Amino acid sequence: MSIINKTKQYIIVFAVTVVAVLIYLFSHHAHLVQPIAIDIDKAVDNFIRLIAITEEKNIQENILSICEYNIQNIIMLLLVKICGNVWTGINIYYICTFFMISFSIYYFLGKLEVPVFLSVGLAVLAAFMPFHIDRGEGQMMTSNFFLVPLFMSMFYDWIYCRKLVVNKGYKILICLAPFIDIRISVMTCVIFCFLLIQRRDREITRFALRFFVPFLLLCGFVCILASTLKLDDIQTAKQEGMRILDLVMPMRYHAMGRLSDIRFSYDITLSAHGESGLNSLGILFSFGFVYMMLGMFFEWKKDGRIAWMGMVCIFVFLIAGICGLGSVLDYFGVHVIYWSRMAVFFVVCSIAAIGIFMGNIYNNIGQKYGKRIQQVNCVFVYMIFILEFFELIIRRNM
Repeated sequence: MSIINKTKQYIIVFAVTVVAVLIYLFSHHAHLVQPIAIDIDKAVDNFIRLIAITEEKNIQENILSICEYNIQNIIMLLLVKICGNVWTGINIYYICTFFMISFSIYYFLGKLEVPVFLSVGLAVLAAFMPFHIDRGEGQMMTSNFFLVPLFMSMFYDWIYCRKLVVNKGYKILICLAPFIDIRISVMTCVIFCFLLIQRRDREITRFALRFFVPFLLLCGFVCILASTLKLDDIQTAKQEGMRILDLVMPMRYHAMGRLSDIRFSYDITLSAHGESGLNSLGILFSFGFVYMMLGMFFEWKKDGRIAWMGMVCIFVFLIAGICGLGSVLDYFGVHVIYWSRMAVFFVVCSIAAIGIFMGNIYNNIGQKYGKRIQQVNCVFVYMIFILEFFELIIRRNM
């Protein structure tokens, strides 16, 4: 594909994301000098609390230490200084995060050869993942989810497709990722190692280790430098583990009474605490998650990508799940917190799975019934996307 065509496609993604973001901001009566999406009853990042909540004017400490050696926080601090207003700077970055996520998802879907019209719609929906917008500016770290599609693209190229070509973009990703989100980077190191062992290909292993070893060392350096991985809070570790329940079930207080009742029934029966469905995939992407799990179980031969992504997700769950490896580590006094954020791997793979599923239907319709019926299918699909988007908006307003 030519560079011009790629540029046009990203312009389309940008334009559709702009429309969606404007609708989102309008529905919240947003104003740049006021918080757009923050709830003081929810956990707030330390950096946001220092800069915005307490409105510190004269910071005497080491700037890098205050920013927790995190590139994202440094950019926000610069925007705050340039704008002269705390919330204006944070809001500008917050708005940019929607585009960061939509672009990265679109890039991954392009790698999977999902049709362009599907990739655009799914990429924009992904930018409004409940896990991201429900936490809003208070937990800006969730905007780092744009890293996961990029890492999945890297795994797909190197390990699944065996494209052993040095990509400058992947080099930059490996160098910067630990300074953007150390937890996602650590999980990526673990997945990287697992995939190399599972692939059992010496040539791929030799190629990948040239990047994996420096990446691992960078992650260790950032962990020591910023002390961001707290390993001493067992209660928080148990509460912050990842739950499949929170991914596939509706959230509490859903606009539809039936869905809200289902969620409360499960929470009461299972005595579920902590998350309340803020990272729920919603009906559309929950279908993608189930489809991916079925593809892995039945080992569908026609499209091994589904089974491969399902395998990655199962491994993530065995590490980060509430009853996963973290429970075993408790015996040794190691309690890794905030693994619930690793649910983003499930989200990204579920979006990709639904893209592959719809793409296969779209291509089959085109072959059997021609372009006219294919165009009708496009309209139907986008009606689903629009309904899903407004369902997200309604859910956020609750």
